[in-house]
Amino acid sequence: MKFWGYVVVSMFAFICSIPPVIGYGITTLFSGFVFGFPLGFLPVFFGSLLGASFVFILGRSMELSYIKNAISSQRHLYAFTKLIENRGVKFLVLFRLAPYPFNVTNLFLSTTKVSFYTFFVATALALPRLLIHIYVGSQALSIAELIGYKSNSTETDKNSSPQNKVSFVKIFPVVFTSSLAIIVFIYTFYLVKKELKKQEKIDQSEQLILDQI
Repeated sequence: MKFWGYVVVSMFAFICSIPPVIGYGITTLFSGFVFGFPLGFLPVFFGSLLGASFVFILGRSMELSYIKNAISSQRHLYAFTKLIENRGVKFLVLFRLAPYPFNVTNLFLSTTKVSFYTFFVATALALPRLLIHIYVGSQALSIAELIGYKSNSTETDKNSSPQNKVSFVKIFPVVFTSSLAIIVFIYTFYLVKKELKKQEKIDQSEQLILDQI
């Protein structure tokens, strides 16, 4: 019975990896709630990896020219795309670690020149970030009990420790993901500006050559 539970959660993770389907975060939390930590990570990992691969391959086969044109028309977005294509697995792992919508980034990356192998490896290396959500989900039952528990005044000190634990479990994922998003944003912004300056120098050099002709 537990095996089929894994299969069902994996299927939900697979489906939620396809844009514009929503519910990926809820599926991750639910897996932690049902299977606990860290076992709840397994169905989400395999379902997400297969779903991401499916979207990537489908996006490549469809040749989404309208998305590519939209990217090309935006200098900063185009420069960011070039960074993803040229920086290899390390930068792509960093990008996938950031808390951007998982299914949207699957489709976005399919429009780049990143190879399927690089995409697959980077996605597999970045998915362990979901362990924190699995842990939060695994604590959901105790959180629900504590929220509904009415403590007496004589039990205030007795319950202060569990309440602190609840607050930590709730706040830590938000702080962690927000901090990660800020770090990735600052780093990528710096790299994009650097790439734009590099491109401007190339354009100026080409213009000088044309002027001399």
